[in-house]
Amino acid sequence: GYCVSGRPVLNDSTAVDVTLGVTLQSIENFDMSAGSLTGYYWLNFEWTDEYLTWHYNKWDILDGQTSDIRLKTEDIWLPDIELYNMIYREPLLTRDTVVVSKNGGIVWIPAYKITSSCKVDMTWFPFDEQSCDLKFGSWVYNGLNLNLKMKDEYGMDMSSYVRNSKWDLMSTEGKLNTVLYECCPESYLDITYTIRLRRRTLSYWRNVFIPSFFITLVSILSLLIPATSPTPRILVIILAFILLCFTIPKNIPEISLMSTVLGWCYFIMFIVLIHSIMVISIVNTLFLKSNSCINGIIRTIVKCICCKERDTSKQFSEEQVRYEFSRISDVFSFACILLVFFAGPLGSLCSAPHFFVR
Repeated sequence: GYCVSGRPVLNDSTAVDVTLGVTLQSIENFDMSAGSLTGYYWLNFEWTDEYLTWHYNKWDILDGQTSDIRLKTEDIWLPDIELYNMIYREPLLTRDTVVVSKNGGIVWIPAYKITSSCKVDMTWFPFDEQSCDLKFGSWVYNGLNLNLKMKDEYGMDMSSYVRNSKWDLMSTEGKLNTVLYECCPESYLDITYTIRLRRRTLSYWRNVFIPSFFITLVSILSLLIPATSPTPRILVIILAFILLCFTIPKNIPEISLMSTVLGWCYFIMFIVLIHSIMVISIVNTLFLKSNSCINGIIRTIVKCICCKERDTSKQFSEEQVRYEFSRISDVFSFACILLVFFAGPLGSLCSAPHFFVR
């Protein structure tokens, strides 16, 4: 009788030719923390069972002839092709059947929801590209017993792929590999499909980068508010800090381009805050009235800078010293911090491999 556990060949030295094709229906989730990719796949297996053949003269039905029949998968031999890097697999069909033709050719197309392990590189997040491998191969048989072939040398079938809102599918290349191990003289075959994904960045521009840059720029522009009127300046800076905290999304990778850019924004805002506190403290009326060394230094700096515009023999009043020092300090700091803004967060952003992916 027919044995479902034995290879369907009349000669035991003959290898079973199994053709594998994969159709990617959709990508459900890419988990960065777990390093896994979840998608919906149709696997297309084709092979020949030499024990399941018949002739037309034995299967005449009415005026026609039966060229193929349907059988349950439990009733015949199935190739033990498994996904080596599989984490979880969920069958999507309630009843799994195969199509058997009169010459023994069998077509089996199971549908699965598969979660597979994937190496994650978050260096350029959110302008990153991820490559996930799906490695299929026989779990028991070597290449002399089961000859694995690719149905499509270009990779997966994408004709029915459903667009993902977070990831842009770039390619699904496939490659047939022959591996020789030191322990065994036989070769082992596997087919590795590489799914290349590129993250869609429009939402990150709209919700993170543009608001963060605008908030940071507003804090820099607060230096144009005179230090002699400290309340509005400090209020603007504090509000900018609060808005930036609400802008930052959750679960940002520690080592990524986004964390670098946002770190620069925080750094610039801290510089603006520290500079404003120092300038406001120095130009304070009570502070300048004291006979301090800093008071003399400030007067000297103001005289040196303003000597071309005013009479050097004229004694500066405290009000003039306050105004001139705050103006000079704010103008100098505004230029330097603005330069840091363009070289820091904007410079880091320009190093991204791409900018806009809808």
